[in-house]
Amino acid sequence: MKVVLGSQYQIEASDGLDEWTAVGNSFVAEEELLVQEFEVGASRRFFRIRQVP
Repeated sequence: MKVVLGSQYQIEASDGLDEWTAVGNSFVAEEELLVQEFEVGASRRFFRIRQVP
């Protein structure tokens, strides 16, 4: 995913797209391309990344 350098982001997860929960801590983009791997388990979950203040 492409991000804006110096901007803060949060990865979030949801089981049904209606309520989102933070996954880990927010972070500042230090490179334009973001690649992050983490354990998702066997559950069906959706993920998103959003820019935060």
